[in-house]
Amino acid sequence: MNTAIIVNPVSGAGKGRRMLPRVEKAVRRIFGDAQVMRSGEGEGVGALVRRAVADRVERLVVVGGDGTVNEAVNGFLSMEGQRPDVAFVFLPAGTGGDFARSTGAAGQSIDDVLAGSTGQVDAGEICFADGRRHFFVNIASLGVSAVIAHGVNERSKRLGGMPAFVAGTVRGLLSWRDVPVRLQIDDTVDQELVITSVAAANGRFLGSGMMLAPDALLNDGLLDVVVLQEMRLRDFVMNARRLYGGKVLSLPGATCYRGREITVTPLEGRLLLEADGEIPGEAPVRIRVLPGAIRILAPWHRVKTVI
Repeated sequence: MNTAIIVNPVSGAGKGRRMLPRVEKAVRRIFGDAQVMRSGEGEGVGALVRRAVADRVERLVVVGGDGTVNEAVNGFLSMEGQRPDVAFVFLPAGTGGDFARSTGAAGQSIDDVLAGSTGQVDAGEICFADGRRHFFVNIASLGVSAVIAHGVNERSKRLGGMPAFVAGTVRGLLSWRDVPVRLQIDDTVDQELVITSVAAANGRFLGSGMMLAPDALLNDGLLDVVVLQEMRLRDFVMNARRLYGGKVLSLPGATCYRGREITVTPLEGRLLLEADGEIPGEAPVRIRVLPGAIRILAPWHRVKTVI
């Protein structure tokens, strides 16, 4: 069997479960017979990915949100002897859908996504001080963005992605105090600064559609490093259109660098990190790009990319 469907049935307040019959029908019509694997039945998404790859499945159709994407990527990249022939198809069924925006899958029918083409995309690897590693494929960020993601994850998302993240942003910025850090990027940047947020972006979107890194490409072998300073709630309210419309770098206190390896070290206090909306740990961290690490089938013609 060449195709496995891995679904997170609770993603998007049950959207993953509701989508499954339509996904099964479309996958079997286009690719032939497929095995269905549901997370939560004794195994998480990462474990299901590892089992499917070990069973020589060639195509993994993953149904869920950004957190499900992150689990799948970690399951795959943490394997010994990875198989470069495995292709992922990510069908969005979650709250934020930010990675789907970068692949062109957002707002598309299941058939349109399955009819896309394959291409290699980069991933990111996060190395923590205790030796742990965690992978991401969209954006990893530190600071208030991680506090916001943590708060959103702790609360109900039944009202949808945008309301959940806007409310979370308001709560996060109300309590946030900027943190002094040392930021190092390759051998070109080494500076101390006080930050609201630092993001290592492979994709362009986070927070349910905020275009934080408008020039980021998924397969250019680089991470766009977006630094925000002195961002307060009033700034978010007054500049929401620019933040969601891809004009974030026109804001005072916003800077973008590019690099292959980024190190962030807090000079005082704690600094939480989020990766694709999940919270795997905190700084100090070293983040590096993994060029062409994942093969993805998607409607690439709909997005800015070098594929």
